[in-house]
Amino acid sequence: MKTKFPIERFAHIETPFYYYDVELLKKTIDTVQKEAAKHNGFNVHYAIKANFNPRLLAIIAASGLGARSSRMSSTVRDRSHPPI
Repeated sequence: MKTKFPIERFAHIETPFYYYDVELLKKTIDTVQKEAAKHNGFNVHYAIKANFNPRLLAIIAASGLGARSSRMSSTVRDRSHPPI
């Protein structure tokens, strides 16, 4: 799953910033689900602590993957940061 990073699109943006390849995320989720299906009783859960970007979480939730949070504060989004 190799993609070309469109660096020229981001030349004007200050760093640091986060770039998410949504299509690659969807392909990765699809691959993970296909592999998990080969093992009876195997479930995949996304660790919310890894990234709680609302757009990404919506994609992950729509895919049917489970989610895991080590504590409640990991699941509560900081209201001072608007969604991307």
